[in-house]
Formats: sequence, structure tokens, C-alpha cells
Amino acid sequence: EYPQTLPSNERAIVAEFYAARDNTTPPLPWPSIAPPFIGHDTGAQNWAVIASLIETCKLNGIEPHGYLSDVLTAIAQGHKQTDINELLPWNYPKPV
Repeated sequence: EYPQTLPSNERAIVAEFYAARDNTTPPLPWPSIAPPFIGHDTGAQNWAVIASLIETCKLNGIEPHGYLSDVLTAIAQGHKQTDINELLPWNYPKPV
């Protein structure tokens, strides 16, 4: 259900956006146990960042687990913060 505070034409646009999105990208599976962020806003924000990275990888044709593993390894090995753009999913080298 969409908020009733939006004008009807904006509710229709929002509804069309979510309908199109829901028909193209399957959602992330919900964990079978309670997620660790239940009751904590910071944990929910962290989950949102991770879920966003995973979905961005999928949209760019990148395997999310390999991407996150490589990025975390690069950070742990001292990747320069000034070169952070190299680690973004759309700049990640795709396998040939």
C-alpha cells in the first residue's frame, strides 16, 4: 500500500516503478534466521548497503561473492582511499 499523501498521479508512477522492478529482478532471499539488525537502525543501514552492493553487482553482470571478496581483500591489503572508484561494481573487471 502506498502512502495516501501522494497525489494520485504520483502514486501511479511509484506503483509502475515497483511493478517494473519486481518483474525484472528477483529480490534477495530473506535469511532463514532472524537478521542480526533486528531492533538496530545501524544494523539495518549496514544490511541495506550490502544488499545494494549485491544487487548492483547482479545488474552489472558480476558475481557478488567474488566481488565482495576481492574488494574486502584489496581494502585489507591497503588499497588507497583516493582510488576508491576502482573498487566500485561498475568499474570492476568482468571475467572474459
